[in-house]
Amino acid sequence: MKWNRSLQRAGYVLEEAGASYDPFFLLGQKARQNGVGIAKVSYTVGTSREYGETKCSCTVSIECPQDEKNIELAGEVAYRKALELTNDGASQLEIPQLPAFEEPKV
Repeated sequence: MKWNRSLQRAGYVLEEAGASYDPFFLLGQKARQNGVGIAKVSYTVGTSREYGETKCSCTVSIECPQDEKNIELAGEVAYRKALELTNDGASQLEIPQLPAFEEPKV
């Protein structure tokens, strides 16, 4: 799982990039060995204040086997990580954080 985060305030921009534990890594390797297609799922989350003068956004990308179940799960994992990184950046910039992820009620 790879991520990029941008923190912007008063014309200054800090770009960060990193990698986190990827729960789909072994599934992706196995899919490649079996000739199954690989999908790349990306999710971007952001928050801002003062009409975008101060803002934080984060994009998380995950590669997974190309089937509906794995793509949906990878999307949820990417969203949760992007939300976590965005809220962390928002707290550094002292701007409003986004609401925490809530599990769907069944």
